[in-house]
Parts: sequence; C-alpha cells; structure tokens
Amino acid sequence: MVGVPAGALLGDLWGWRSAFRAVALLTAPALVAVLRSVPAGGGVALAEGARATLLVSAALTGGALVCGSRRLAATRA
Repeated sequence: MVGVPAGALLGDLWGWRSAFRAVALLTAPALVAVLRSVPAGGGVALAEGARATLLVSAALTGGALVCGSRRLAATRA
C-alpha cells in the first residue's frame, strides 16, 4: 500500500535509484536477523551450504550499498 507511492516520491526527489537503495536498506536488518537465526552447524533445518549462501548474499548486499552510496556521493559533489 505504501511502497509504490513512497518509491515514486523518492524517485522524484533523488532519482530512480534512490527507491532501490531504500529497499536495500530496509532489507539489510531482515538479512541480519535471518543470519542470526539460522543454526551454524548441522540440524535438519539447515540444508548443506545454506549458511554460506546467506553470507554471500549479505556480502553482496553490503557491497552494493557501499558502491551505490559512493557513486551517489560522487555525482552529488
């Protein structure tokens, strides 16, 4: 209900990429919560390699946020 109007507002104010940055920023805490709740070893609930996949996803998300914010800072300077 709020996502599309909020994305349109962000897009009008700071460009279309800002909506994607906002989604990434809102997703980061959820990813951290999932990483903390997934057991570190063994167990039926964790498929082999699932924790590594989550860690790679976290690293890629963090890298995208850092690169995006650096590019934004460079274009605004």
